[in-house]
Amino acid sequence: MRARLPRRLTRGGAGRRGSGPRRPPARVLLAGSFSIDNPDRPVTTAGDLLACEVAAEWLDRAGIAHDVAFAPPFHGGVDWRAVEPSDYSHVVWVCGPVGQGRKQTAFRDRFRDSTLVGLDVTMLDDLDPWNPFDVLVERDSRRVQRPDISLLAAERHPPVVGLCLIHHQRHYARARHDDVEAAFERLIASRPMSVVRIDTVIDSGSPGRRSPGEVGALLARMDVVLTNRLHGLALSLKQGVPAVAVDGVEGGAKVSRQAQALGWPVLGVDSLTDERLAASFEYCLSPEGREAAAAARRHGVEAAARVEQEFLAALGVVASG
Repeated sequence: MRARLPRRLTRGGAGRRGSGPRRPPARVLLAGSFSIDNPDRPVTTAGDLLACEVAAEWLDRAGIAHDVAFAPPFHGGVDWRAVEPSDYSHVVWVCGPVGQGRKQTAFRDRFRDSTLVGLDVTMLDDLDPWNPFDVLVERDSRRVQRPDISLLAAERHPPVVGLCLIHHQRHYARARHDDVEAAFERLIASRPMSVVRIDTVIDSGSPGRRSPGEVGALLARMDVVLTNRLHGLALSLKQGVPAVAVDGVEGGAKVSRQAQALGWPVLGVDSLTDERLAASFEYCLSPEGREAAAAARRHGVEAAARVEQEFLAALGVVASG
């Protein structure tokens, strides 16, 4: 076993073993915050995982065999505590802050005979006198700063979905809103989507709902809206956004009647199934669903404009023009 200086005495910049010639990797283990158990306080960010994807892609292109060390809730890799350390010529810690904390130190100690590499990391301590890596290409330290490599990761965006739910209303005796909300939650759990909870009730102290404009701005940026609210349906279509609309009252009530007025499909709680909900969701994501939402908006605007004449006539006023 080769002699090593204690970690706190290793020299900065050059790392643990100086800067002599190095052999190419035989097999690499990629690790990071996603490798360490933190059940009580999740710390892994989207950027950590994207940076790991970039590093894995670089190794693939270079023809270098590698594994990724994952800890729950992440899966698909290896457990760094169970693998044989000697199987890895190089161990790369990717992204995030690096310090002298207990968990990171335990990881580095287990692979102390491998070449330790720091990639896209923030070095919390001065590199002189402490640098735990043999090779360091840091994101930032007191000596250098580089762009985060997550900028290079391929983007695979799921749909952005607004969830706009009704407040429980006692005047609908046959309401089954809990059943509708549970069905929505099962749909959300069944496939990737970025969910934004949107409330149409105005609250001056809650950003995103301090004015109708703030509510509309959120709805306009959704790909689809899941709703059992009348205004969740109407205001989504006002923005040209398809809505999966479910009437939570047995036999149908105001949501169904509004959907009929707009010429938009609605699901009733009486016959609601996960399969029908999923089919409606997929339709809303399709080009046909987007075109139908635009048509429903046009129809709704034209029909709503005629209400002006009805209203004024009811007041005994003759509309000009």
